[in-house]
Amino acid sequence: MSQQPPGLRHAIIGCGRIASLFDEESWSLASCSVPQSYLSAIQAQPDRKVVAICDRDPVRLEACASKRNIAVTVQDPFALIKNYTFDVLWICTPLEGRGEILLRALEHGVRHIVYEKPIAQTSSEGECLLREITKAGATVHVPFLRRFNEGIQNLAKNFQSGKWGGIQQVVMSYTKEFDNSGPHAVDLLYQILGKMPFSTLRVAYRGETSRARSPQVVLEGISEFDPFFVTLVSLDHAVYSLFEVDFHFKSGRVQILDDGSVRAWNIENNPDFPDYRSLAHLQNKESGSPDVLGNFVKHVEEVFAGKIKAASTFEQALEGFKVVEKILC
Repeated sequence: MSQQPPGLRHAIIGCGRIASLFDEESWSLASCSVPQSYLSAIQAQPDRKVVAICDRDPVRLEACASKRNIAVTVQDPFALIKNYTFDVLWICTPLEGRGEILLRALEHGVRHIVYEKPIAQTSSEGECLLREITKAGATVHVPFLRRFNEGIQNLAKNFQSGKWGGIQQVVMSYTKEFDNSGPHAVDLLYQILGKMPFSTLRVAYRGETSRARSPQVVLEGISEFDPFFVTLVSLDHAVYSLFEVDFHFKSGRVQILDDGSVRAWNIENNPDFPDYRSLAHLQNKESGSPDVLGNFVKHVEEVFAGKIKAASTFEQALEGFKVVEKILC
């Protein structure tokens, strides 16, 4: 892999969970082997600089700055955009008002932006934002982090090269509301299946649960002219948090576990029953670096340097958002 460009300047608006808090509590214990937040991933390389951080909560802002040794703190996101110079802007605020921050950044000439999910309240709002992004010629990354899990990248490459044969069934188990988990589920399908147009996905079944906006769903899709089904199983987030996927291919089975690890089984002839083919014992593991946040930051910087194209864009996220919107409406 090519070297990342040195010394890029980053600015972050929103110092919440994914930006900082996910690993702040375990900071002194060093209990996490890889970064759990954007700031940790950025600061993992000493030549990167965090120019400024911003949050409307002054207590959280100062605590973040103190723990991470960041000198410049700003409470007004528009002041940060106007008054500071940086290469990459990370917008990690709650959804309400996030689009306005994006538009203001585009107006001020910011051309490399990381923009958190969900991308909009509605697909029409997303279309308006996309028009402004396109008009500005900006690159807006939407961090679907499984795209930067090397094990899942290997799975996608092997499926698209024909190793796993056609697809029969996908079972996705999720716990958070579908507004949260749905975009991840649809983007993961797009990542693995490659060129499958979202227009082929239709809702074959939807059943409501006792949990708001957490339906049980069956989608029907077309891959290489063969139909397949995607079953989205809603579980109770109050019990535990989970997002796992089970792919049944014509040449094997692959599971993506909640921790991001990937397990795979090939199919072989059953020696005891000649007329049957069975899943072999665990044959391999699609392996790779577990540091998805570190991989993502490197990706953003290589896109900035013009070495590669962005792999998780606002336009792609909007297509997936439309599928989620169709399911929930």
